[in-house]
Amino acid sequence: MLGEWPGFHDAEILSILLERKGDPSATFVVQAIPYSPDRKLPESLTTVKFEGLASLDLINFNHQNVIGVLEITVDGDEKHLKIRALNGAEDSFTFKRATVLEVERLSEAED
Repeated sequence: MLGEWPGFHDAEILSILLERKGDPSATFVVQAIPYSPDRKLPESLTTVKFEGLASLDLINFNHQNVIGVLEITVDGDEKHLKIRALNGAEDSFTFKRATVLEVERLSEAED
C-alpha cells in the first residue's frame, strides 16, 4: 500500500547501483506490479537507497530478479536487510539509513 514501507512481494529488481565513495551505499530500482483483487493499486517504479553498508552479500543477479520476501530487522543501532528471491538476486547486508528516493507511477489505479 502506498504510504507504508513497501513489501515488494513479486516486484522485480531492475538495477542495483553500488557506490564506495564516502559512506558505502546501494541504490535499488524496483518495479512493483502489486496484486490487488480490486485492482486499486497502481504499478510503480521505486528507487530506494541504503547507506552505510556493511556485510554485503549479493548473489544470482540475472535477467529477472523477483522478490519473494524483503525483510528488514533492527537490532539496536544495526539494521539488516535480507531479500529472499522467487527468481534471481538474493541479497543481504547491514545498513545505517534507508531512503525512498522516488516512486514513479507507471499505471493508474482503477476505480
